[in-house]
Amino acid sequence: MNIKESNLTRVRIKLKWFPNANVAGIFVAKAKGFFAEEGIDAEIIDGAPGTNVDQLVACGSADFGVSSLGSVMYHEKRGLPIVSIAQIFQSSTQGIASLKSSGIDTIPELIGKTMGTLGGVNELQLFAFLNKFCLSHKVELVLQESIKELLTKEIDVGSVAIYNQLQPPFKEGLRPEDLNILLFSQVGVGMLEDTIIATKQLVHCKPTLSAGVVAAILRGWRYAFAHPHEAIDIVMRFMPKGRSTREHQQRMLRSVQGFIMPQGFSPYDMGQFQFPTVMHTASVLFEQGLVESPIQLGQVISPYIVNLALSNCNLWI
Repeated sequence: MNIKESNLTRVRIKLKWFPNANVAGIFVAKAKGFFAEEGIDAEIIDGAPGTNVDQLVACGSADFGVSSLGSVMYHEKRGLPIVSIAQIFQSSTQGIASLKSSGIDTIPELIGKTMGTLGGVNELQLFAFLNKFCLSHKVELVLQESIKELLTKEIDVGSVAIYNQLQPPFKEGLRPEDLNILLFSQVGVGMLEDTIIATKQLVHCKPTLSAGVVAAILRGWRYAFAHPHEAIDIVMRFMPKGRSTREHQQRMLRSVQGFIMPQGFSPYDMGQFQFPTVMHTASVLFEQGLVESPIQLGQVISPYIVNLALSNCNLWI
């Protein structure tokens, strides 16, 4: 569809990490004109280790962002006027890993070790884990950019996402049995991750615009899963040269599909808030002392926006 740029509303969407296939739906929505069909000119702004999307959206540096739901709950409790408008990932993907050769085989053996954190909105699950096992002041945390810091032994323990950091070492010959991997979901502190956020004021004043952004992103994800080869072509165009390989991004896209569209999900379920897992995320924050009082879900999620997006006829073209 040929739409004049002068007729489009410009929005800035902040990512929490470098361009990767874990946000392929956003890049596809941009490249295929899905944002434009919603009357939106979307500027996609890269993230990096330590990026605090919540603060950047709250202060107006971006209009929308990709955050983690646990982080949104945490920061809203501390006064940031942000709200989640669509839940993209439906389960936790994160954990920690150490080399078997390091001799770190149990949780108590983490004491005194150097541990990598991905920083920003990615680190709340790690903090919940450390609190649960009374390790918060017994490990040294350093900002980690990739799994390389673990493989080169710059850190003793690395933070990992199943779909990303664990893939390169296995491709290079490291076997799963060479690593000790503990997922946060295995010890009850896994929290929901990738979620679309905006300020409460923007959502209140511009619900149609907010729903249009969500509709375009969900349409982008549907297209990416139906046309994975083309989706990776698009992701690679947005990625700095040499940042990653096509093969890595292909594996990542296949992996994240299971978190975005888990078994039993219909296309209408994509982006919806599943209340058992939303409630679990809120409970982990409170039970592990990361917030002082229970989360009020009505203050941090807006199912109305994603439902409005799902009623959009363009989404089902």
